[in-house]
Amino acid sequence: MIRSILLTGAACAALAAPAAAQTIAITNARLEPISGPAIASGTIVLRDGKIAALGAGVTAPAGATVIDAKGGVVTPGLIAPSSNLTASEISGVRETRDDGTGTALSAAFDIAYSVNPASPMIGLARDGGITASAVTPVLSGVGGGSHEHADDGVIEEMTAGASGSGDPPLFGGQAAFVRLQAGDPDLVEASKLAVTVSLGEAGARAAGGSRGATIVLIKSALEDARAFARNRAAFEQGATRDYGLSRLDLQALIPVVQGKTPLLVRVRRASDIRLALKLAAEEKIRIILEGAEEGWVVAAEIARAGVPVI
Repeated sequence: MIRSILLTGAACAALAAPAAAQTIAITNARLEPISGPAIASGTIVLRDGKIAALGAGVTAPAGATVIDAKGGVVTPGLIAPSSNLTASEISGVRETRDDGTGTALSAAFDIAYSVNPASPMIGLARDGGITASAVTPVLSGVGGGSHEHADDGVIEEMTAGASGSGDPPLFGGQAAFVRLQAGDPDLVEASKLAVTVSLGEAGARAAGGSRGATIVLIKSALEDARAFARNRAAFEQGATRDYGLSRLDLQALIPVVQGKTPLLVRVRRASDIRLALKLAAEEKIRIILEGAEEGWVVAAEIARAGVPVI
């Protein structure tokens, strides 16, 4: 069943208010369901914020607020697969950005705690038909995330918590999924969905300047996470070797090395995509490619690996 819809004009205004105990019927609309053929002229009924019925033969219930779409199109709501919606307001104003952290945290940074349900960007996104989003953290002080994707050059970002100096952390943090429901004080539907990491120029800077060093450091971090998972008691007693990440960051990577949580790998060049695929195979971890502008060059390899691409 369709859970959210995209439409314009009076319908958007009616649905912007909290939908509790409210029945809305949109009539004379071209309906585009997720599955099944389009309905050239039909009615969709929403009750308490959820779709109760849709189809050519559906009629508006008694007492419903009726909106005549006049032939307009009604589609499922759009989902932003990776954005900083609710965690960032103005890219150039550090105080309004909570989508990245400084050097204190890396993989452990959970962007779910940065979600602002009062963000003015929510209304703008809803006006454009976006009803949900995966909110993904970016590397502090570096471009290369999906929000400002750069690979051939470095974009300076002043994210919240960034000192503006020194190398950024290797991992961006953990992603969350939010529903952009107006008036909802808790937008987060799921957290810790993936751990973000960047290859290419952004990852190279985090690794000290070399693309090759990025892979070495990622592999080292994953090995540290495995060792930490096996020897937690010894770690707490100071009886293990030194690890390259903090206890919190190592804990965040345990689901990754266990195959429960994917790495969201931000890449652009075909060579970096190949490195990401090789990393996943060697480390036996799940990955999702994001960006992948040169993915068409290695499309067959991506398909063979069964790796999703955003």
